[in-house]
Amino acid sequence: MADILADYNGIIALVSVLAAIAIFFVQYFMDRRRIKRDLHDTIRRFTNTILVDIKQIHDAKTGDKYKQDKRIDEKKKIEYTPVYISTKVYESFIYSGLIAQFDSQTQLNLDDLYYKIDRSNDSLKRRTDAVISRDSGMAPNREEIQKVIDKFEVLLTEYEKEILDLLVEAEKNLRYELEKIK
Repeated sequence: MADILADYNGIIALVSVLAAIAIFFVQYFMDRRRIKRDLHDTIRRFTNTILVDIKQIHDAKTGDKYKQDKRIDEKKKIEYTPVYISTKVYESFIYSGLIAQFDSQTQLNLDDLYYKIDRSNDSLKRRTDAVISRDSGMAPNREEIQKVIDKFEVLLTEYEKEILDLLVEAEKNLRYELEKIK
């Protein structure tokens, strides 16, 4: 019996090495598949969260919740909803690095959308500060302050139009991204 095993010792060693290599590669490919699936799940969750955020932004700008706050002055061509929009969801997505998984067009669209939201938020804050200054009586020249307020309202009107257009494009792009990872 020992002679038989001795004759096949090289073959047994070779089979053992080949089995170890095969197990390594099977484990390697299974790990890669799991990592890819986990990445896709994370991207899917973030994408769905951004889609919810986009719907909430759209509802805030066009829905009934803030309708009574909408500023409309047809003479000055002003029409916007003075609502602050959080960008925390998008910032979280950016800091995670997952945005790099999206097509460049989607990245640019989201970047442009949230940039406009930031600018709108800043203009809304500045307009509010100017209104407070005007109404408190601290400003020496109310007419000059009103001109500043009017400029901010024109900016807010422009930003709102751009944001609403970008929201439509962003939703389309994000749905495309979801389809890619199904």
